[in-house]
Amino acid sequence: MYWYRNDGTEIFTEILLTPSKDFDGIWSLFVKDIDGDGDIDILAASGKDNIMVYYLNDGSENFTKFNYTNTFAGAKFRNVHIANLDNDGDEDIAYISNNNDDVIWLENTGTGTGNLIFGAPMFLDTEATGVWGLDVKDMDKDGDLDILISTAQSGTVNTDRISWYENNGAKSFTKHDITTTVDKVRSVFAIDVDDDGDMDFLSSSADDDTVSWYQNNGNQTFTKKDIDTNSDNVQKVTASDVDGDGDIMSASGSDDVIALYLNNGSEVFTKKVITNLLDGARAVGTVDLDSDGDLDILAASVNDDFTVYTHLLVDSQGQDLAIQSLPDSDFESIVIPLGVNAISGTALVFTAESINIPNGLDVILEDREEQTFTILSDTNTQYSVTLKDNSNGIGRFYLHTNTQATLGLEIQDLTNVSVYKTSASNLRITGLDIGIASMQLYNTLGQSVFSASFEGASVNNFALPNLKAGIYIVDIKTGSGKLNKKIILQ
Repeated sequence: MYWYRNDGTEIFTEILLTPSKDFDGIWSLFVKDIDGDGDIDILAASGKDNIMVYYLNDGSENFTKFNYTNTFAGAKFRNVHIANLDNDGDEDIAYISNNNDDVIWLENTGTGTGNLIFGAPMFLDTEATGVWGLDVKDMDKDGDLDILISTAQSGTVNTDRISWYENNGAKSFTKHDITTTVDKVRSVFAIDVDDDGDMDFLSSSADDDTVSWYQNNGNQTFTKKDIDTNSDNVQKVTASDVDGDGDIMSASGSDDVIALYLNNGSEVFTKKVITNLLDGARAVGTVDLDSDGDLDILAASVNDDFTVYTHLLVDSQGQDLAIQSLPDSDFESIVIPLGVNAISGTALVFTAESINIPNGLDVILEDREEQTFTILSDTNTQYSVTLKDNSNGIGRFYLHTNTQATLGLEIQDLTNVSVYKTSASNLRITGLDIGIASMQLYNTLGQSVFSASFEGASVNNFALPNLKAGIYIVDIKTGSGKLNKKIILQ
């Protein structure tokens, strides 16, 4: 299990949370301050074996692992949640066991900061066949947290259920079935969709490809309203205020779609496909990753060995972008580095949909390895190629917005070459044409600290010597010209 540290500029460093494989088949994670000391801890559970662990943060992102040992055979945890279920000021745990059809909570009987003692499992339900979805919210607005679940049985039609367990305030819960005629509901998420002061909820139903919201009529009876009935094998639904009025997101595993449903403020939703290239899309969520005041979307898939992305037009630092805003002028000079991660033998097919491109301009795909240009904006045009080697990064494919008259240019525009470090000891140059090239690395005193002659290619990597941290100038020379780039080594 890993966590990814943001350096403040949306560059993430992968950090192994533990040095060995703690358990098999991590199925669920929940992140919250579980021990009350003001920093973020991690709860993890296995969907294959009988293990639940929590990692306590010492405040310096050093994590200590603790096993919850009072489990039982065959638990196979499907979903976990940290919440104060008994209103005693500390965090408890709710979880579901898909294998044993159980809905369970664990009371934290410890006292004081950092003193966690979880007792024996307390069963709310032992007949939740195929239980899958879990959320913890105050469903009846009485000041304590209730539990919402859904089931997703295999091989059955319209026999699954959505239920909520009313917290009676005395460590006891009462089950209420909302519906017993739904079809493989993989997730539920409670939120006040219509902003009327009571708690509604969302559901994703995999077998009938439906995203729904259930409107609370004010007394915890619910009216189902379908948002989308064509979300193929939808796995996950959640909600966040992406544009200021409460919007919904889903991940569907068979059509590989992450979708955003924009609320017009009156609970009328317009579907916007964020991507349809996430092979086996399984999870989606939102967070302000770059601290710019708006929400970003995170997504995960189960089958993806293939990724397509772009880099910045100039001065790329190696950051992979799913969506990029482009200038609304100087279209003829726009060249977008297009990154592809795929294994050797993968057949790639490129198509493009051009929107709001001025008349006379085309969307053109350049393949520098094959030395070809393809006008993708022509009707029914595509570019197909089978990779001879593994592809991992930018440097081969580029998108142009330009006129057909420029396709015959033989001189490379070096302003679209990218230079950046992939690690403290590796420098990468991407986007050079094939041919003899040279590179010199200078410090701020003008002293040459590294040089190399090489054959230009879509991607060139250079192992750097042990250099002091600071600013350096990369001087590149090719048959097409000369280029200087500044880099910072840390």
